[in-house]
Order: sequence, then structure tokens, then C-alpha cells
Amino acid sequence: MDELIDAYLSNNLECSYYWDLWNGIVIMEMDEAYTGEPGIDWDDPLNEDRYISIPQIDTNEAYDVMMKFAKHTDSDPKMQLFNALKGSKSFQSFKDTLSRLDLWEEWGQFERSYAEDEIRSWIEKQEQIGRSVKELFGVGKKGRNELKRKVSPKKTMNISLPDLELHAILRAADDIIAEGGRTQLAKILKGSKEKKLLELGLDRNPSYGFYRDLTLEKIMEKVDHMIRTDFIKTELGGKLPMIEFTARGWAIERERRAEELLREWDHYLDNKITPFSMDYLKERNRGMIFLFLFKILCSGDKKYIPFLQMWEKFDVKKVRAAIEQVIEDLNRRDRLGENGWHQMLEERAKSLIVRSTNPIFLTCQECGNAFVFDEFDLSCYTAEGLRFPEKCPNCGYHEGGKQY
Repeated sequence: MDELIDAYLSNNLECSYYWDLWNGIVIMEMDEAYTGEPGIDWDDPLNEDRYISIPQIDTNEAYDVMMKFAKHTDSDPKMQLFNALKGSKSFQSFKDTLSRLDLWEEWGQFERSYAEDEIRSWIEKQEQIGRSVKELFGVGKKGRNELKRKVSPKKTMNISLPDLELHAILRAADDIIAEGGRTQLAKILKGSKEKKLLELGLDRNPSYGFYRDLTLEKIMEKVDHMIRTDFIKTELGGKLPMIEFTARGWAIERERRAEELLREWDHYLDNKITPFSMDYLKERNRGMIFLFLFKILCSGDKKYIPFLQMWEKFDVKKVRAAIEQVIEDLNRRDRLGENGWHQMLEERAKSLIVRSTNPIFLTCQECGNAFVFDEFDLSCYTAEGLRFPEKCPNCGYHEGGKQY
């Protein structure tokens, strides 16, 4: 039942889902041009009875379900969810409000309960589904409610993927933000040889082929998991949904890209390589560039100064000013004690770490309350990546200590 519910809720315009009645599994069907693999052979007459198309929730129905939840939940007395649905970008506003109110689990249960009822009703109407299968799902002769399993619906806000996978998916997404959809993202991760993907140079993405041993269907499941856990999202761009970062996802990817730049400079310096030009750093995302400068500053290492001086000649006035300040601070490093150095880093963080446009809401693992992530907390920035705190300030936000 869980797989049928997932298929129903996917609202994926790029593929269709079928129930394989012989094996009892859900199949995702996509055009062979996208997957490079043959789909269901509809010329085989046996397949007409074997596979049955699973309905998927459409945008209007999804909006109605959100509206029902907003009107009937007792956890939102100020009707903030209802108001979010009345404004522009209602779907994203609804999700942001769920995060702020810490209602993802309650919403997930409500949504999946609704979907389960719809799937049971659909199964009951399908003539090619045998009576024994219908009874297994609690529908048919014995009635829908008599055999309905009493299990808790699966939570939508699951634990996030391991860091290595999470970083790989975000890195793959970075090259197609607002330009490609879920399928293209999955194909980058698969290492597809599709002509269009190669023409766009997406085979040069560091995450190209990261999941080469997985089927495209399994990769799509991981991409959808990243959407459910609020690292990426889809927004309509023209007629098709395009991949976008959420505030949470971009905070992680921005830090990883800044770390990539730092490691690149380390490689140049270790091998006595001087870049021909620093032009490649111009017109990059300002928040990422400033975070790169902050990482250089946090190293306290003067070896970066010659590269900084090269870079300073090419960039815009605001970035040049930041570079000059970092050079000055690195030259002062030996004159500052440890306390003075860390105090200076905390001051510079306020100018070099650019806050996300939308606040990042987290849930405290101790008390369960929602809290806003403090992007100026230096203890969360490590060489291994951005680490979101598991506890709110009241429950020991800073237990881990400073990393810089």
C-alpha cells in the first residue's frame, strides 16, 4: 500500500506509474529517450492485463487537500496555513508554514490517510483486480473498513540521506537550477549518455554518474526524498516543474562550493601552480564568494595572500573591499591572541556570511520545538560540511563548541 500511496502523491508530470499485478510491485514508466532503457511492451497483449495505471493526484486536488488540512487542524489556531494558501506561490508558502509551525508530521499523516482512502476506492473499482487482492487491501466484499490495516502512516519528513549522497545530489542540482527538472537531475546522477545532456556539458558535473549502479527509478526515489526532506523543491518554469534549492539545501550547497574553491587553491599552492587569471571567480554567487573568503580567513594562513592580491584586481568594488579586509586580517593574525582572533572571526562572520532570504527552520531533538537556524554560529561550519544543530538554544545549541 505504501508504494501505491507514494505513486499517487508523486504528482510527477514526467512519468507514469503502473501496478504490476503479477509481481505486486509498482513500476515507474518513462520515455525511453530519458532512461535509455525499454519501457513496458504494450504490443504484448498479456501486458494489458498485467499492468494497471495508478492514478496520481493533480494540482487542484492537492490544493484542496491542503485547504482541508488548514481548515480542520487544531494545531494552527491562528489559521496561518489557510492564509499561506491564499497568497502567491501558495504551495511553497504552505510548506514553509508547516516547517515554521513544526506540523510536517501531522500533515504527512493527514495527506497519506487521504491518499490511502483514494487508493482503496480506486482498487475497489478495478475489474481486473481479483477479489482476493481486493480483500488483502481491505476493499471489496468484506468492506473497506473491516480489513483496513491499523498502522501509522509513513512520515513525510524522514531522516535525511547520508552526507555523501546528500552532497552529491545537491551538487548535481546546482548546474540545472531553474533550468532542469527531476528527470534531468536523475540522469546526471545516473551518468546518462543522452545527447542533450552531453551537449549541455552536464557530464562534467562532479556528481555525474554518482548513482551509475542504480536504476533511474531508484534514483528518482532519492530525488523525491530530497524534496520531502526540504533540501530541494520544484517550481513551475513555463509548463514544466524545475528544480530549485530550498533555503536549507542552498545553505549546504553554498558551503560545499566554497569548500571546493578553497581545496582548489590548496591544490594550486601545493603544486606551485599559478592560475592564469582569477576571472572565473567573477559574477559567481555573492554569498558563496563571501563564504569562500571567510573560510580563507578562518584558516589564518598567509599562503593565500598572493592569490587574493591577484583576485583583487579583477572583481567588483564590494568584493575587492572584502578581499582587502581579509588580507589585512591575515597579516594581523600573528599579533592577535587566540581570544582576539576568535572575536575578530565572529565580527567578520556578520559581513561575510550572507543570511538566507528565507529563514531555515529546524526541530529540536530534545524538546520538539521549532527554532530558526543561526547562520552566524561558527560551530556549524566544518571542513566536512555545514552541520545543523540538533538542539535549540534552550536545550544546548552550542554544546559542540567552536570549529574555528
